Amino acid sequence: MNGIELPSLEIPASSQLTGIDLLSSHLQLADLAFVDMRESRFCHADLRQANFVGANLRNANFFEANLQEADLGGANLVEANFSSANLKKVVFVEANLQKADLGRANMQEANFMEANLKNAWFGGANLDGAVLSNARVYGTKFYKASLRNVNLTNTKGLTDKQLGEAESYEGAFYDLTLVSVFNFSPSTGG
Repeated sequence: MNGIELPSLEIPASSQLTGIDLLSSHLQLADLAFVDMRESRFCHADLRQANFVGANLRNANFFEANLQEADLGGANLVEANFSSANLKKVVFVEANLQKADLGRANMQEANFMEANLKNAWFGGANLDGAVLSNARVYGTKFYKASLRNVNLTNTKGLTDKQLGEAESYEGAFYDLTLVSVFNFSPSTGG
């Protein structure tokens, strides 16, 4: 199914399309809410404004895919690969991204509110202007990531070590009481 063009595709909820290969496909505005697409491949696919709300995308591969303004709220994205993907303004509200690879992805203004980001990798990613309020970031790696103007209010598990690994967190706002537990000093970065 490589390179197919199905804009505005609608798949019935609870459908099972496990392990499907949609490499370089054009599925902008597709409605894939609550569909089981575990271990599927979306590498280089155009998924702008697609609806993946509540979908099971465990171990799915979105390498270099364009998901700008897509909705993945409440989706199971455990161990999914989003490396080098365009995730600008994507909604990840209440999504489970445990152990997901988001390295080198563009996530400007993405919304991770209340998402589970435990042990996720954001190495070299651009999170400028993103919202991570109330997200769980235990063990999450932000190595060389850009966190400019990120909302980290009430983020759970955030440490000074995580912020210190980031390339920049200028203008980021967070709960100073919570971060002070970890002896974080906003003026020195650690």
